[in-house]
Amino acid sequence: MKSLFLLIVFLVLRLNILAQFPSYFNYTIESGAPSNEIYSMIQDKDGYIWIGSDAGVYRFNGVTFEHFSSPDLTARSAAGLCQTPSGLIFGYNFNRQLFYIEKGKLVVVKGWDHPVNGLAADKNGNIWVTSPIGIYKLNEVNKTFKSVYSKYHLYDDQQRTFTGSVRSDTAGNIYYQNYINIIQWKDGKEQCFEIGDEFINLPLLLSQSVKDPWVFDLIKGLVYSRTPNGWSVYTNSLLHSLLIGRKVNNIIEAENGNFWICTHSGLIHFNKKSGYAELLYQNISFSSCMPDNEGNLWLTTLHEGMLRIPEFELRSWSAQTGAFNNETFSHIVTNGKELFAASTTGELCELIQNGKEKKVLIHEPKSDVGMLYFDPIDKCVYFNKVDKVFRYFSGKATLVNGGARALKSMVHVDNGYLLLSSQGLFFVKDISQPLGLQNIISEEWFREVVQSGITKNVFCASNSGLYELRNQNGTWKIYKIHFKNQQIISLCKDPLTDQLYCLTFDGAVIRMDPNGKIQEFMRFENGIRATQIRFDKGHLYLSSNKGLLIIDISTGKRTVFNLFNGLSSNNVRGVAFTAYYCWVATGKGVQRLPLSLIQQKHAKGKLIFRDFLVNNKSVNANGPIRINNDDVVTILADGLSYRSNGNFQFAYKIKGYNDKWIILPGSAGRIIIPQLPTGETELIVKLIDHAGFDSKNTLIFQLYVKPPFWQRWWFYMLIVLTVGTASYLIFKRREMILQKKQLQELKNLQLENELRLTQQNALKAQMNPHFLFNVLNSIKGFIYENDKKNAAKYLSDFSSLVRKILEMSSLPVVTLEKELETLKLYIDLEAMLLQMDFSYEIVIGENVDESAIKIPALLIQPYVENAFKHGLRHKIGEKKLHILITYLEEDEVLMFTIKDNGIGRKAADEINKKTQAEHQSFASHAMERRLDLLNHEKEGIVGVEIVDNFNLNGEPEGTIVYIRIHV
Repeated sequence: MKSLFLLIVFLVLRLNILAQFPSYFNYTIESGAPSNEIYSMIQDKDGYIWIGSDAGVYRFNGVTFEHFSSPDLTARSAAGLCQTPSGLIFGYNFNRQLFYIEKGKLVVVKGWDHPVNGLAADKNGNIWVTSPIGIYKLNEVNKTFKSVYSKYHLYDDQQRTFTGSVRSDTAGNIYYQNYINIIQWKDGKEQCFEIGDEFINLPLLLSQSVKDPWVFDLIKGLVYSRTPNGWSVYTNSLLHSLLIGRKVNNIIEAENGNFWICTHSGLIHFNKKSGYAELLYQNISFSSCMPDNEGNLWLTTLHEGMLRIPEFELRSWSAQTGAFNNETFSHIVTNGKELFAASTTGELCELIQNGKEKKVLIHEPKSDVGMLYFDPIDKCVYFNKVDKVFRYFSGKATLVNGGARALKSMVHVDNGYLLLSSQGLFFVKDISQPLGLQNIISEEWFREVVQSGITKNVFCASNSGLYELRNQNGTWKIYKIHFKNQQIISLCKDPLTDQLYCLTFDGAVIRMDPNGKIQEFMRFENGIRATQIRFDKGHLYLSSNKGLLIIDISTGKRTVFNLFNGLSSNNVRGVAFTAYYCWVATGKGVQRLPLSLIQQKHAKGKLIFRDFLVNNKSVNANGPIRINNDDVVTILADGLSYRSNGNFQFAYKIKGYNDKWIILPGSAGRIIIPQLPTGETELIVKLIDHAGFDSKNTLIFQLYVKPPFWQRWWFYMLIVLTVGTASYLIFKRREMILQKKQLQELKNLQLENELRLTQQNALKAQMNPHFLFNVLNSIKGFIYENDKKNAAKYLSDFSSLVRKILEMSSLPVVTLEKELETLKLYIDLEAMLLQMDFSYEIVIGENVDESAIKIPALLIQPYVENAFKHGLRHKIGEKKLHILITYLEEDEVLMFTIKDNGIGRKAADEINKKTQAEHQSFASHAMERRLDLLNHEKEGIVGVEIVDNFNLNGEPEGTIVYIRIHV
């Protein structure tokens, strides 16, 4: 035990804390600022921040820096920025030029060519310009100068009077230095107050104050405050000690009595009510300071750009500020006065008197601290490293238990100590007693413990639920297990109501009253990992990876303190409380948060409208805006939410169309809406800051979106007319088609009737009475001659011919085979009527399929009949008839060639004119009409050509008939 104690080496450092700085955001050239050398800063009436720097004048909206310049400028630098009541921004450069900014343009003031010591604006819109040769008033309307005369001015031998620092208060009264005098102009009247002869040739600085300014000496560190008789020396040894040796560049006084004194080697914070003064950031050269309308404190520097402090009262102790050696802290506890924090490298730090002093214990072994507990009974701090427990008291650490396992938490109860570890829950009556099996209550993994103020029972958070322990005859035993099999990370209690609040691993906060009634109080969204829960004055405080979460028990309102609010890190590991402060252990030091900040209202952002574009062209947005439905609308706007540090969003919705807000990134500075609903509508735009709060104002635009041409009344009328006209035309066309179809059907019926008629006529022609009479007479002759054989034969042929003709007369087409059968019967009967010197032949081509090919019925016979009638019957001598049938495969044509050696058509016509004119005319006409009907639907179905045949002497030798049938 003694050898182990010798291993513990500690070193305690006791120092006055000079490194408790507020955290800040830094805007430099590296992060997008125009310069690191900035001289002046103001916030205008709209909320924009203007800076004067060695690079010129810029307007800052929290995201982008907008440069203002003019070709008339002879120097880039800009300083002394001030604003008139009407909103004009004035300033000067280091080359004797004054300028102002109006309607987005920088204009150089003409008629001025003197050095400038300072600018200030009065309530009447005049700019007071101090210089080594006097003081002048510049009228903001006509931009003319007027020399200010005062009976109190001191003049040199050249009638020049030196005027230095000049200020205006919130009422618009003017104060300026004239050698050893401070001159006040109020309501047109002047007063003079003498400071001291020692300042006859030395500059003084006046503070920018709400009322009467304070006067600061730049050499001796003297301060003068307003008294009923003028200005007198203000005695404050602490302030005086901080001013000595430091060049003062600017002084700003706020309404709460705080002074920020910008020096070349640090920022001095001074409160005139308490007299407290402190030096901050002593390695930075400050040029100006400004509290904005969101509660931020802005500081301009000569080498480090701009600093923005979200919460000046939120102080930080870390390695970065020089307070500690270590950066990351894991545990923090308090006894109500002193604060104790443990770093991840095993250092134990003590802050005394609310952080005004500190002690740092560098402790062996160098290991992380598993448990840190202030024991209100033993009046000391216990902490654990590895398996050892140490007692810290009065700057010293002592080993009290060398076998305590890896502790997570502990509590001192009436009869001993309950120790919670990852290896179980133990009870010992003496803190030095080693933890053995005889001391174990449960073998689960335990994390935190609290004791009920009513029942005195103890509640322990574990990985398998909430264990409730009860003291039974001096022994602690498990009384009940709540939330079985649920991991409880942390727990705390409300000391007034004895209600327990448990934080579960899945982000739920469960509340349990003294009667055991359980209620889920709140659940955090994904992404928030809370690790510890604590209670103080009606609020729950949760450390998390997103900062410090604060919940009002009565209202459920949630507040988040994170980087945007001034925390140096969002990685909050532990929370503790003193009377007026909340202390947090973070990944970048220990920070102190005044509890009064929790009650402050959130500073809401603001939207500044810049332009309304339709298809990238600017339009007047003051009245109703008429646009087409396919126009692209772009709204240019600045979101002024400096606390969001650019992490804000634009949101818009279309009233009456979609109540859902459409979210867009705010850093772009523009809202693009590709399409809007037609008709009258209202477009509403707002800003949502980093904490989810809406801006204090919204932009509202009245729009009328013209519908597309297909949604306009004339288009509907045109559609009605078009549909009506089309319907009428379709109806008429349909009617015409039906009429035409009916006519065609009637025509087809007529043609069919005519075709039948022609067939009947053909039948009539084929059943020529002369032919019938002659055949019957010939048969009768055979009978008279008792030639029974020929009589029977020709009578049979005649009856077959008549039967076939009657059958075929009702058919439109027949096979070639049947047509030739009928034709042969006819030829045989005609041959009977002629002398014995008649012969005929029918030649059929090899490629002709008689049974497959079909032709119009009774088409060939009339032409064969004409060969007999007009050629062969009048022929004397040998009579011949030749019929050739061929098939032209390429043309799909069946060709009939009927050739006779009769007397020819000319001789036959002369004979017929005398004998059979009427019959010939009827037969020829019937055949021609039938050919026309057959060729009606398609031209060229049947073609007939009759050719006269002559010998070498030109004498007729018969007739040739060519019949072409398309099959």
